[in-house]
Amino acid sequence: MFSKIFLFKEKLGFSNGLHLYLRFKTKKFKNLKVNGIKHPVSCRNNAEDKLTFKEVFVNEIYALPPSFTPTCIIDGGGNVGFTACYFASKYPTAKIITIEPDAENFEILKANVAPYKNVIAIQAGVWSKNINLIITNPSASSNSFIVAETTDTTQGFKSVSIESIVNEYNLTQIDVLKLDVETSEKEIFTNNYDSWLPNVKILNVETHDRFLKGCSKAVFSAVSKYNFSFEAKGENCIFYNDNLL
Repeated sequence: MFSKIFLFKEKLGFSNGLHLYLRFKTKKFKNLKVNGIKHPVSCRNNAEDKLTFKEVFVNEIYALPPSFTPTCIIDGGGNVGFTACYFASKYPTAKIITIEPDAENFEILKANVAPYKNVIAIQAGVWSKNINLIITNPSASSNSFIVAETTDTTQGFKSVSIESIVNEYNLTQIDVLKLDVETSEKEIFTNNYDSWLPNVKILNVETHDRFLKGCSKAVFSAVSKYNFSFEAKGENCIFYNDNLL
């Protein structure tokens, strides 16, 4: 117990850290105030949301280099919006586009990002082209949904490609592209990436070979065509575009 309190205190300050730890212990998950995050956030009483909260706000797994100030961030696999809130608070002038396919996750995401005028929320799955998708493991935990293409337009939900986002929002560069998309990275980095990948400054991808073989191979194969440096940070693969940084 004391190690968990210490972790919250170390990252969030004694008063705020202890306050959040006790709220989690007493199962109060609405309007959580986090140091450095402009507006309160909410989550569900489940292990997945608590883990994501800890990763984003306590461990800061998406922290960027101190000297780097992004103006355009794409958050693929937005879940309940914690990452978008983290980026929006730290970079209030950046345009942030967050994308989440699951309807229940997306409702919480929308509520969490609503106070931020610089966040655009899209309910869709990130894919290599615009097509209909379905969740193939609907009974999985809320942070582990895997999607696949479907030709049945009466079910499922839309996908969006990075290329279509670039075109719709007239993006000349993507300062940060974060992808935690539960195996979809294999499709994204196998097809139709040449138009946008050279224009990404920092790419942060979690690969999921434990669910689908070839995910890491697809990512590294695509990135190797361009001048990126690499760093591993926990489960995330981080690539820095040496031509743009």
